[in-house]
Amino acid sequence: MAGCGADSTTPTAPSSPAPSTPAQTRVVGLSGNLSFGDVQVGSSATATLTISNTGNAVLTITGISASDGLNAVLLTDWTTGAVAPGASQPVKIQFTPKSAQTYSGNVVIASDATSGTNTMPVAGTGTAPSPAPAAAYYVFGGSDYKQYLGFFNCIFCTDFDVDSINNEFGKYGSQFSTTSIRNEFSQYGSAFSTYGACNQFGSNPPRVFNATGTIYYGELTLNKFRSDAIKAPDIVNWLTNSVCKH
Repeated sequence: MAGCGADSTTPTAPSSPAPSTPAQTRVVGLSGNLSFGDVQVGSSATATLTISNTGNAVLTITGISASDGLNAVLLTDWTTGAVAPGASQPVKIQFTPKSAQTYSGNVVIASDATSGTNTMPVAGTGTAPSPAPAAAYYVFGGSDYKQYLGFFNCIFCTDFDVDSINNEFGKYGSQFSTTSIRNEFSQYGSAFSTYGACNQFGSNPPRVFNATGTIYYGELTLNKFRSDAIKAPDIVNWLTNSVCKH
């Protein structure tokens, strides 16, 4: 029996503290090998950069950039998007050297990461596209002049070097090759293509360099109004009566 005046209220157990919410983390990591080695000028090499997120929240990638000097020679197939926790995103990096030189620097990943590593070193060397004589003239075409179109080192001659424009059986001298300025139906040999050497009004004709890509000789074109057009009579005569005779 309870004593007189006893408190009949049932004691209340102390409440447990609310569980704390884990801090959101977005941890970026990069892996892959972006050492491209030797790549011929006008050709390309591709490597894969993998972006991973080992955090517990979605990682948002806002951009991929490269050091000065690399922007002009690197292309990526993916630049922005989300990477889920524990997931990864492969990115193809294409290296297309524009001249015979060594390129180096970093690819930088911009994101909302809370920690991690966001840079990856890049290295590659552009090499002369052919072991042809140093006196040869190397031709490049297209909108950015990355497409190698072969070389010539003699006028009105037969040359069986695989890269010679005077080799009618080679991919740069055949009238059927898409990379030949002798093919009237290719964009580099057409009389109507803006990139064609044989277009008398072309605005983006092929350009000519030395073997190492350090000397620019001018444009190989029948458009005599172009200020950079090569006007050496023997080359103009060769272009008119041999290359563009179609």
